[in-house]
Formats: sequence, C-alpha cells, structure tokens
Amino acid sequence: MRSREEILERFHEMRSKTLRGKKMKLLSREFVNCSHNVRLPVKGVGKVGLCQNPVLLEERGRPLVCNDSEFSNRCEYFKRIYTEELIEREFDAILSSPSRCGEEYPKLAMLIWFLQDDSSHPETRSRRLLGHIKRAFSELLKVVSFRWLL
Repeated sequence: MRSREEILERFHEMRSKTLRGKKMKLLSREFVNCSHNVRLPVKGVGKVGLCQNPVLLEERGRPLVCNDSEFSNRCEYFKRIYTEELIEREFDAILSSPSRCGEEYPKLAMLIWFLQDDSSHPETRSRRLLGHIKRAFSELLKVVSFRWLL
C-alpha cells in the first residue's frame, strides 16, 4: 500500500497538470474564449459565433461572423472571458464539491477522498463524541436547574 505522502504528491501532480491544461484551453485565443463572441443556433448549420463588439458593430452596421480560430487570432478586439485567477477559483470550487469533482475529475476525486478518509476519521469521531457529551451534560444541567427552580 502506498504511503500518504506518495498519494499526496500524486494528487499535487495531477492537480497541477489538470489546472495547467484547463488554463491552456481557456486562455487560448479561440473564438469561444472571446467575451464578444455570442453563439447563436442557425437552422441546418448548428451554432455560429457572432462578434458583438460595439466598435465593429458600429463600423460594419451588422454583426461579424467569428467562427474560426484564424479569425480570432488576427482580431485586434479579442478580449478573453477568463483570467488565471478566475480559472483557479472555479477549479478549486469544483474540487471542493464532491459531486462536481467526481463528475468532472474522477481521478482527483478519488485521491481527495482517500486523503480525507485517511486523516479525518479519527478527528471526526472524536469531535462527534465530544459533541454528544456536551449535549448530554447541557441537557442534564437543564434538568437539574429546572428542578431547583421549582
């Protein structure tokens, strides 16, 4: 069986690799990553990207079709939707939600589960026991003090 340190190291490797891939995809200069691009359904074609940049709309008088990477690479008005910080926050939010993490990143979810399971059971059990003891004594105190008030 692998040690906790080996699993933790593997988790950090997988997390950084996954985050790096997500950043490369979302920070690339693709038309789907432009804040001005709006994807609209067109009958028989599927979805088509239209540039809604106010400057271009004013110049041309109509929306410009922006549906390929070549155009978005040359576009001087390209503006990314995501920042690195936003991507990291969303990624951490996904990892902190067990159901979303299991759906999107099952291997990371398995490692998180193992790491939490390994370290949190004794602490959780002791906290739970302490909570039961505190509640029992507080109930006992209520009963005792109520009798003395009569």
